[in-house]
Amino acid sequence: MIVKEDVICSFCGCLCDDLKVEVEDNRVMRVRHACRLGASKLMGHDRIKTPLIRQNDILKEVSYQEAYDKSAEILLHAMHPLLYGWASTVCEAQMKGILLAEEIGGVLDSTATVCHGPSIIGIEEKGLAGQH
Repeated sequence: MIVKEDVICSFCGCLCDDLKVEVEDNRVMRVRHACRLGASKLMGHDRIKTPLIRQNDILKEVSYQEAYDKSAEILLHAMHPLLYGWASTVCEAQMKGILLAEEIGGVLDSTATVCHGPSIIGIEEKGLAGQH
């Protein structure tokens, strides 16, 4: 078992950098000092490894090209698409997402609306406890 220390979690904007990750046979076995969401992201054992398209209520594995084509078709026919996520995405990909949203008349939203966003709104509305 290999123990990696001071691992950074990129799940949210906190970027916790004191995680301990135990790895065995090239697989994360345990994560310490992370919140439940961060630990789940780092464990990653249930990640989708190939593109899937829903056909007749069943998810079917498809090629990346089929997934790209289906995505383009959905966006082409969408009235006001929402491009959601982006929190753990590199800046260059976020830039492409912004350009895509502008091109298709869509809206961009990040996970901050359900993660740190409500906390910030609370701080703005009620103030932050601390020294002045």
